[in-house]
Amino acid sequence: SAGAFLTAITGEQIIGFCVVIITEEDECDLHLQDSFKRAGEVTDLIVHPNHRKRGIGRALISAASAHCQASGVRQLKLKTLAQNFQARNAFETLGFRPHEIIHTIDL
Repeated sequence: SAGAFLTAITGEQIIGFCVVIITEEDECDLHLQDSFKRAGEVTDLIVHPNHRKRGIGRALISAASAHCQASGVRQLKLKTLAQNFQARNAFETLGFRPHEIIHTIDL
């Protein structure tokens, strides 16, 4: 099943978009939970600043969720930077919860 490019439009103007893909991990990835072996992943979610806090992001995530459910996927995930507190709060309001922490070091 393919991913989707979803748009939010008002008049003739695109005011937001969401890209969702279906990821499938190799069967050898035994350490993964079953729900993570095939999952939906939001790779991009953008809402024009003038149109934020109007439910557009929620509607795009809802459409991405529906696409994934229709594809037989049981889990939707996304990533955001640790310092992006506004996005993290918004995603948690939408029902997402933190799952993984990635540590980095500059070389």
